Amino acid sequence: MSLQLTQVPQDVLLELAKELDVADLFSFLSTCHVIRELRSHRTLWLDALVQIRDVQRQPLPYSPEAINSSSLLELESIARRANRLINNFKTDNPHPVRLQNLSIGLNEIILCVPGTTLCISHFTGTVNCWDIVTSQCVAQLRVPELQVQTGPCMEIPGKVLIGASIGPWRNPRNLVAISIDFHDRARISFSQVISPTMNNTPHDGTRPFIDARVLGFCTSSTMISWRMDANAVVETKTHNIPIRKPLGASCLSVEDSLYIFPRISFASDAAIAALPLPSTSGKPHAVHLALNTTTQTIPFPAGYSPTELQGQGFPLYSPGSPHLFPPHYGIFAVTPRMMTLTPHQGQQRHISFIHFWPARVTDHGHLEFGESCFYQHTHRIVAIAVGISGRYVLFWVKDEESYLGLVHFSATAPLETSFRKLDIGDVSLVSCRHIAFDDSLGLVFVTDTTGMVKVISYA
Repeated sequence: MSLQLTQVPQDVLLELAKELDVADLFSFLSTCHVIRELRSHRTLWLDALVQIRDVQRQPLPYSPEAINSSSLLELESIARRANRLINNFKTDNPHPVRLQNLSIGLNEIILCVPGTTLCISHFTGTVNCWDIVTSQCVAQLRVPELQVQTGPCMEIPGKVLIGASIGPWRNPRNLVAISIDFHDRARISFSQVISPTMNNTPHDGTRPFIDARVLGFCTSSTMISWRMDANAVVETKTHNIPIRKPLGASCLSVEDSLYIFPRISFASDAAIAALPLPSTSGKPHAVHLALNTTTQTIPFPAGYSPTELQGQGFPLYSPGSPHLFPPHYGIFAVTPRMMTLTPHQGQQRHISFIHFWPARVTDHGHLEFGESCFYQHTHRIVAIAVGISGRYVLFWVKDEESYLGLVHFSATAPLETSFRKLDIGDVSLVSCRHIAFDDSLGLVFVTDTTGMVKVISYA
């Protein structure tokens, strides 16, 4: 005698539904009214979001704390949007769902605030916060000679932190911690804390780092750190990390350590250095900071050895400093490299590489690095924008044709990458000057030379 679906206890159906892949879950929930009743179980959606974040490694627009406090309808909405985005990004030619316009200043640069539908535009002396949904500027900060230096830090729920300086970054007079409070979307506000005036400290090394505790940067011989308190001194500690001025480096704070990824050369191995962060309790470190270094090999495919290429005089170009991320999704860094091959006879060729550097946080709070992986592209990449997960890289190709591409890195064994050419609708890249990317909401930002920003949504 067969068992009717209506006779299966709800708790059994619920446990069955939790075992399904998220895409299969939505198909299952549309089966009949008995199955649809499972939508009223909060644990179903919490488990689905855990699967999306921790198994599929898809970034979500909310922190775990915010998810736990979300309503039942909000949880279902988050899961459905994430599933739509994953499915769209898996297609051969991901298609846009919506297009919106922002009109910002002519020379301003865009930073997205992941998972918020907010973005930040900045130019010397001015920082603006924009609501993408309404296309309106919702808050503004003006400080003479202010220059934004870091991307957004999202560690504090309902707030975003940005590191800045007063004066040119190569010789800043003050460090500035900028906070944007978006708890109440109707009253978004800026606040800032300015450090005491610094000694003459020429900046010849890393991009700055910021977390919820400290803002700073490293030069070729010192670590500069400040606890983002107007009364706290800007500390200087010496180190011996080989940071070469023309190449630069990036740094990232994880737990109680500062990890520095210097570009030793355009083609050689990368030496990832770790320094102890100054104590936020005010307890000073020794004058000289101890150094731990992990050497990582830069992989290239057969026939494209960087040593052989440079020996033949072919240029190897690495734009900007490495992009570093807290390894919540298995990625620590993304580094792009571009080469132009000019044989004695034949047409000039461009080859581009995007390298992914996996890592995880150990039980002791340190980073453990895995084997790196690369993606090779045969057209000239002129700019990249990396999502908050580090697993999605948006790039702009400007070659015989101009287009936007998306590379996805699995970050789990076997390590592999996949490429998709994005459908951007009627958006023109002829006058493009800057791109940005939010992989948690599937938003692509294209800024042109007139100050117009096209915001393309893929979810």
